[in-house]
Amino acid sequence: MAGKIKTSTLNCTENNLVSYSVAGTPLTTTSFTKTFTVVAGHIFAKTPSIDLSGVSDRNSYSIVVNDTGSVAGGNLTVRSFVVTYTHPLKEVVGDVISFVAKAELDIANSIGKIYNYNLSSTHWIKSAGTSRILSIYGDEGDANNAAADLTLDFKRNNSSIRVGGAGTVTIPAGGVYQELLTFPSTAANKTFTITMTQRANNSFLTMSTPTVVTIQQYIPTVVNVNAIESASDFLVTGDFITISEWPFTTNSGTKGFHWYVTSQSDAAPLKYVGTFDQNDFSGFPQNDGTLRLAGGTKLSFINLSTEIYPVQTGVTAGATTGTAITLTGINNSIVKGMRVTGSGITHTGTNSTIVTAASGTSVTLSKSSTIASGTTLTFHSAAHITGDVVFNRFGTIAKTCSLDVANIIGINQAPTPTFTGVVSISAEEAGSFTGMTPTATDAESDTITFKVTLMPQHGTFKYTDAQNNLQTVTCTGQTLTSNNTLHATTKLLQYKPADGNSNNTSFQYTVEDPHHAAVSTTITLNIAAG
Repeated sequence: MAGKIKTSTLNCTENNLVSYSVAGTPLTTTSFTKTFTVVAGHIFAKTPSIDLSGVSDRNSYSIVVNDTGSVAGGNLTVRSFVVTYTHPLKEVVGDVISFVAKAELDIANSIGKIYNYNLSSTHWIKSAGTSRILSIYGDEGDANNAAADLTLDFKRNNSSIRVGGAGTVTIPAGGVYQELLTFPSTAANKTFTITMTQRANNSFLTMSTPTVVTIQQYIPTVVNVNAIESASDFLVTGDFITISEWPFTTNSGTKGFHWYVTSQSDAAPLKYVGTFDQNDFSGFPQNDGTLRLAGGTKLSFINLSTEIYPVQTGVTAGATTGTAITLTGINNSIVKGMRVTGSGITHTGTNSTIVTAASGTSVTLSKSSTIASGTTLTFHSAAHITGDVVFNRFGTIAKTCSLDVANIIGINQAPTPTFTGVVSISAEEAGSFTGMTPTATDAESDTITFKVTLMPQHGTFKYTDAQNNLQTVTCTGQTLTSNNTLHATTKLLQYKPADGNSNNTSFQYTVEDPHHAAVSTTITLNIAAG
């Protein structure tokens, strides 16, 4: 025969009895005791209780309660329930007896103790500054009890700003100490701390010692979104985005950007590099689809687009000594951001002249120049980068989110010769022609033109020209300037040394695409003596 005991306690202890049994001895009652004792400094504000709703027959039990102190007297600290089973021959089948006990602080009989504190707001504060009331609750002094006291300090960036400095605070009559704390205005982010420290022979009941409250003061966060170029290849123009807002502000709206990129000096056109998306901006990708900057600012980028405008030319309709020029005809492909070169314009590199506006035949330049009428100007390739940035949340420190334009824009590259080095001709091979095929690669897969330019010092050279004619050249180290473009398909070069001449020699060929000057390559011919 057995039953169960359930207990619920707070700030008190109980004996370890968790179940009970009834032997059922005739004419003999069986009892067990459940005792609750408060922890130090507490009392039972409400007497612990017993619940018999989980038993089959309440008349089977009698209850005797033994208290130490009383709720009415404010000193109840121990309660014992002596539970007696009144029917020895009756079987107990799963009876459940529940106990509930809750103790609270013994405020009435406390001596020199601190209970808690309250600050009107512990959230961050704005740079303009404010004042807040600190309340500390504890024992007030009377004829029999000492008042609670503690050490209090108020600091900004580790320097005390409390009136009179750190000092002892004593709980006054009424049990509440209050102090007005003034947070001064600031031009930079600051950290404030409120430190409450227990003094000897005193106790913090619900607070650790020392208790340190930290409050941050923030100036408005400034976030810049810009475009940069890290390789010194490009010129970037256009208005960058600057927005200022208080930290923790969310959904601050969407701002659009228009940036323009051109090359600093290379005459080759621009090209696309990779895919333009949010990952091309600086920041740390987040699971929610945003980029997080240091300090907590979160951004997202949408509607991203890049359009490259090719190289254009225009002829001036009149002379100018300023920044406004007029062209002889409309060219709608001349756009803002293009670098301009031509007679009368001497600016180069980062000091280059840029188109700042274009409408019809009117073009405005970034720098004043003296340009004669009828001058042909070159407007170099430019990229127009557009998109929108969404400010999802502002962090606590100013930061810049940058797009390195080299991530999405490149400059067309010249072809690279791949047939280079040394060709060895043995004595047995010297009596006949040795075949060679020049090769090259181009990063943009542009059409490559091959030309033979400088002939060997002796022997005979053969190749097929662009008109599919076989050219045979008696070599004297001469430079070829006509009919020297190789056939687009038949690029076989053939060479035979002069009879009996085993002197080593060389020849040159060039490769070029539509955008770059020719790149020259020298092929050394090592000829073995016969």
